[in-house]
Amino acid sequence: QTSTIVASYETYAYNSNTGTIQGVGGTYDFGRYGKLGLTSMEQLVGGNRSLTTHTDLFQGFGAPSTPYFLQFAPLTGYPIIIKVDGILQTQGVDYIFDTGNPSIFYFLRFMPATSNIDVTYTPQPTQAVNGDRKVFGYDYTIPIGLKGRSGSINFSQATGKLEDALTPLSGTARGIDANLNFKTFKFRASVRDVPSGFVSIETRGFNRNEKATSFALDATKGHFKYGASTENSLVSTSTTDAKGNPIFTTGRVTYSHAFANLDQKAGSWSLEESRSSSGGSGGETRVDTTSLSNTRHVGKLALSMGLQRLNGFGPIVTTTGTSFGTVSSNSINLRSDYDAGHSLTLSGRTSFSAIRANGESGNGTDMSFAASYHPAGALTLDASYALSRSGDLAALSQFQNGLGYGYGGNGFSGSPGGTPYGNGATNLKALQLFSTLRTSKRSNIETHFIDSETQGDVSSNTKTLSYGGGVQLDLGGTHLMNLSLDRTHTSYYGTDNQSGATTFDMYMSGSPIKRWSYRLGASTLLSSGTQYAQDRFAFDGGITRRLCSNQSLSFQFQSGHTTGYLPQDDGMMGMFYSYQLYKNIALVGSYKVRHLTNLDPLQQTGWYKARGFDLELSMDFGR
Repeated sequence: QTSTIVASYETYAYNSNTGTIQGVGGTYDFGRYGKLGLTSMEQLVGGNRSLTTHTDLFQGFGAPSTPYFLQFAPLTGYPIIIKVDGILQTQGVDYIFDTGNPSIFYFLRFMPATSNIDVTYTPQPTQAVNGDRKVFGYDYTIPIGLKGRSGSINFSQATGKLEDALTPLSGTARGIDANLNFKTFKFRASVRDVPSGFVSIETRGFNRNEKATSFALDATKGHFKYGASTENSLVSTSTTDAKGNPIFTTGRVTYSHAFANLDQKAGSWSLEESRSSSGGSGGETRVDTTSLSNTRHVGKLALSMGLQRLNGFGPIVTTTGTSFGTVSSNSINLRSDYDAGHSLTLSGRTSFSAIRANGESGNGTDMSFAASYHPAGALTLDASYALSRSGDLAALSQFQNGLGYGYGGNGFSGSPGGTPYGNGATNLKALQLFSTLRTSKRSNIETHFIDSETQGDVSSNTKTLSYGGGVQLDLGGTHLMNLSLDRTHTSYYGTDNQSGATTFDMYMSGSPIKRWSYRLGASTLLSSGTQYAQDRFAFDGGITRRLCSNQSLSFQFQSGHTTGYLPQDDGMMGMFYSYQLYKNIALVGSYKVRHLTNLDPLQQTGWYKARGFDLELSMDFGR
């Protein structure tokens, strides 16, 4: 619950056009003279879709100052219908929209959590592909294999065009990457020039145009390893104005990092220093971080201690607005692991942090304990307990470090400067118990029990109890059966709302005939307690024919039926060909037919029918 999760994905836009993506590529290896690759892709826009409406569902957020965020920006000139418990509301009397963001509205009175709010509106067309896109590129890699060193130099170039009558775009992107490996050190360098006019097959919002350089050097001398790296990028992101004209905004992002590690038999030391900074329309930001850690081994006991100092400057969000200020944090982390023998291991972790942000200070603590008992016999046990009082999140949750230019340096970028985080902290308590019992050579029983609760401004404010178990049976003759039953109950602080869910899963698999195998499964979900409750039944299956040691052909299908909130039928069937390249890495080609049908006559969006061919590289690392 104290982790930060980032999800980057591409969606099929609302009220957008259909289209087709096609391409071809190939490489030829000249051996010591290098490797040449060619790639050509194009994205062709199809016909227009009619405008459809969308409904967002809320429960009351309390005070009138609390904003309500719509999932999409509403289309100007089209009606917006807001109902509270089925009663139509009037704009300007019951609610108002934010003057700077059309996706945010406020109620003008207190709204209790027991009220159900429905907002029906027409989303703005979010089609970013406003014309046919074509990209042609090539790359050439030269190997380096001289005495005492090895590596490669790669040059790549691609020309991207947007063929649109109103706003045509064109640009050529180039890049050079060098990797040199010497006996005691490694050197890496890269230069990228992606002009603002360059257009890729993906939507503009996922394509970051930039001029960037990066350098890194790592060296090793005995037990001592050290290194440094730096990146400097001038970023340009493309959006469109109300008339569809392209708008380019720029910003600069830099990141520097240096480290030194000493690894010895009795333990290790590590020292790290980093600085990240950014500047653009969102303002200037800077974060400096220094970390020192030490690990020691005393018999069966392992002890580690870490110290961290953070200083930053940037936008800080409070309940009264956004202002620029400073953030500092000093923290200490202690961890111990002990092998008690007889298959019993114990571990503990605690951390203390003192955080100051814009003149305000706070303290946080994190504690956790864990025990594992894994003997050679039939029973294994795992238990853990965690207690966090605003911990590492205490005040830093309100600080934005400028990585909105592109998270972690990748192409999934937002507007320069990003969006500052909200103010708040969280408390957590969690108890977890797991057990496995081998009842015979052909059966296992697994159970789990989880009791957790979170409270605070940036948490779900819930208390959850989850328990269940499963049985694995070896039926003989290569046939296996797995059964599991789980129950979850959640209550919400500050309201009388509660929700519950029961899930049951079952599958059988086997290989009764040489080179042939099968799998059949079914699952059930029964939920209750809120207006979003769903009941669902689904089943799936497949049959596989192994053609040779590294090739197989299979037929797979799945089907589901959902009732309650957003009722629907969905299904998929397809043929799959797998070619195992190396161990658990395979190339999979498939042709699939899919469908999703809404059963709610009032729900006009989200349904589809599709069929298509996919070619993907699959890497299965198991557990």
